[in-house]
Formats: sequence, structure tokens, C-alpha cells
Amino acid sequence: MNQKPGSGGGNAVLVIVAIFLVLLVLAALACGGLFLFGVRTAQTTMTQAEARMEAMMTEAMAEAERQQALAERAAQAAEATAQEEANRETGEVLVGVKVAVLRDDEPTLAGVVALLPDNTVRIRWLDREA
Repeated sequence: MNQKPGSGGGNAVLVIVAIFLVLLVLAALACGGLFLFGVRTAQTTMTQAEARMEAMMTEAMAEAERQQALAERAAQAAEATAQEEANRETGEVLVGVKVAVLRDDEPTLAGVVALLPDNTVRIRWLDREA
């Protein structure tokens, strides 16, 4: 057991270096875990944002379809009002009876019955694809 002074310090340096390396590896693993957690969180956030955008697009498309349907109904109502005004000027009274000509149980012509002032009936054909 003849040791020279200062010869036992070599083992202590190795132990300190080993502890430092272990701590460095643990720190690297922790940073990697935090990075993966951040990536996963970002992916989840992106997925949620995409779902919100898709829902907003679907809602916007549905609203556009509703607005288009309202515009079409308004145009039909305006056309019907104009037709009623024209009928009043000529004395025509629309009876409101819709008629159709059938061929093989399929409608080929469609029209609306109008009663004229001289008590005659006229059919205004709407479709002439026969």
C-alpha cells in the first residue's frame, strides 16, 4: 500500500467525467423527448386547424347554396308577379290548375290553365320537349 501522494486522484477524475457524460446523455434524451412532444403537439394543432377550416368551408358552401336558393325563389316570385300583372292587363285569370300530357306514363308537356274573359280556357304550355 505504498501510494504516492496525488496518485488516487486519477480515479476521481474518471468518475467525475463519467457522471458528466451520463448527465449529458440524460439531458440529450430529455431534449429529444421535449422535441418529440412539441412535434406531436404541433401535429395535433395542425389537425385541429384543418378540421376547423374544413368545417368553416362546409358551412360557407351550405350558406352559399341557401343564398342561391333564396335568390332563385325571389326571381321566380318576381316572374310570377310580373306574369300576374300581364294577366290582369289582358283580363286573364290563372286557374292554377297544372296540366300535363303523358306518354308512357312520363310527362312530355306541361302547362297551366288560364280562364279568359270570354269564359274560354287557354293552356299556356311551359315545356315543349315532346
